[in-house]
Amino acid sequence: MKLSLFLFFLPAICAFQTMIERSLNNIQQLSLERGIDNSHNHKHSQEVLYYAKELMKDVSLTTAQKKMIILGSLFHDMNDHKYPPQDLDRLIFEMSKVEKDPHLIARTILFT
Repeated sequence: MKLSLFLFFLPAICAFQTMIERSLNNIQQLSLERGIDNSHNHKHSQEVLYYAKELMKDVSLTTAQKKMIILGSLFHDMNDHKYPPQDLDRLIFEMSKVEKDPHLIARTILFT
């Protein structure tokens, strides 16, 4: 029974993992291009995601809400005003490489 449940959820688990891996690759590239230091690069985003996932364990969330938290955790420093250029369109473009739902991306950025 446990194996069949695991196999049932495997596509969702793989989709989230792919989203995370693609996000981290995009963040690493953006960090290099913008000269973002190690305190706010892809490794920092990965650490923030770890804590967000720990906090999500005890909360019932929809798939969209989980995606918002994952994307928000990963991309939270990519439009930080201390790292020029401040380019919201570029951030949206990079996020759209990972998540194809523009409404979800907007909600993630606005945190609504």
